[in-house]
Amino acid sequence: MSRRPNNNLFIFLPLLIPSCFHTYMLTSFLRFSSRAIGAAVLVAAILGSTAVAHAQLQVELKLSRRSFILFEPLIATVTVTNNAGRDVELADDQNMQWFNIEVSKMGGALVPPYDPDYKLHPLLLPAGKSLQKRIDVTPLFPIREMGTHRMRAIIYFADTQKFFYSNYAAFDLTDGKLLWRQTVGVPGSNNEVRQVSLLTHQLTDRMMLYVRVRDEEGDNVYTTQSIGRLVLTGREPQEFFDRNNVLHVMQEAVPGTFMYTVVNLNGERLDQKAYVRSGTSRPMLVKSESGDVSVRGGQAQVTPTGGVGPSGRDGGAKLSDRPAGMPKPAAR
Repeated sequence: MSRRPNNNLFIFLPLLIPSCFHTYMLTSFLRFSSRAIGAAVLVAAILGSTAVAHAQLQVELKLSRRSFILFEPLIATVTVTNNAGRDVELADDQNMQWFNIEVSKMGGALVPPYDPDYKLHPLLLPAGKSLQKRIDVTPLFPIREMGTHRMRAIIYFADTQKFFYSNYAAFDLTDGKLLWRQTVGVPGSNNEVRQVSLLTHQLTDRMMLYVRVRDEEGDNVYTTQSIGRLVLTGREPQEFFDRNNVLHVMQEAVPGTFMYTVVNLNGERLDQKAYVRSGTSRPMLVKSESGDVSVRGGQAQVTPTGGVGPSGRDGGAKLSDRPAGMPKPAAR
């Protein structure tokens, strides 16, 4: 004998489905509400702590530009503003330095500094005031890989035992385009040699010419410095070593204006002057039989003293700009 279906089940099924659905929806809503409230509380706590942090110290970092070549000065300008409503003293606390720079690769790996154990002098920052420091980051970190990196400044406030972070500033590193290279001996040394190069680096609106001085193995880089703009007129820069193996370079920086630069084998810039055409006389480098190098022709102008004029210099950071006690620049 066949069994008949239980019609009672079909009668109550439409009632059970909404009931179960409502129960499920109510439970889900309560769970969601609980999570939403928890998330809201968490966000509020984060925002609150951020607001408190910004109410005390505000930190900002800017780079002189986005694109650099390996080993040239990476000039970072760090501004710290005191919003605490009172004078504060920024000072080291045990192993915590009050001022720090953090450099990382875009993948997140940190670049360790050469000297992580430096000690800083305390600094008093009055209420509502800002301090600004310009720092050459290159001598502080072994940044030897091409590609994109980023950095930020970190201020430790010992009174509150809190860290205050700046924005991240990204920068790109390339090795420039090799224009000329020569290896020469160091006068007065015991077979010590230097490798001297001229490189070009294309920025957004101008071409720059660089001098790099390093040892023969390339372990120590004594300088990689911009010596000014370079216009491509079909005439490459002139370069001569004098009898003391000091480098002399003449390049056309803007049409009709030339830059004459002198750099020794320790990477020190000894002189830089601007020359302009005088009638049809173009300034040129000449080397005498005795090995002296001089400028012939043209007319000398006032030596550039900063800014980005014909020399293209960015006005590097001075040692006095740095927080007192930071490691001093050294050969890389």
